[in-house]
Amino acid sequence: MIRKDLQRVGFKVHFQVMDFSSLIQKIDNPPYDWTRFAGLSGGVEPHFGKKVWHSSEGFTCVPKTKSALDPWEARIDSIFDAE
Repeated sequence: MIRKDLQRVGFKVHFQVMDFSSLIQKIDNPPYDWTRFAGLSGGVEPHFGKKVWHSSEGFTCVPKTKSALDPWEARIDSIFDAE
């Protein structure tokens, strides 16, 4: 379904199944192969997504950073930090 939707707007999609640790190696180490798409979830409780979305976890759009670099990242951090 995702491939068909992306093809409709002009993307050429090559589907490849990959184990999670290989995916992380590709997107978390130079040369940062961000051409991968993955579905990440943490369950029904949104707070379980902190490991993916909080800038201190180093898995945001700018790899290996430990703090928010953009206002939108700071806003996400503040949401996850609110108790």
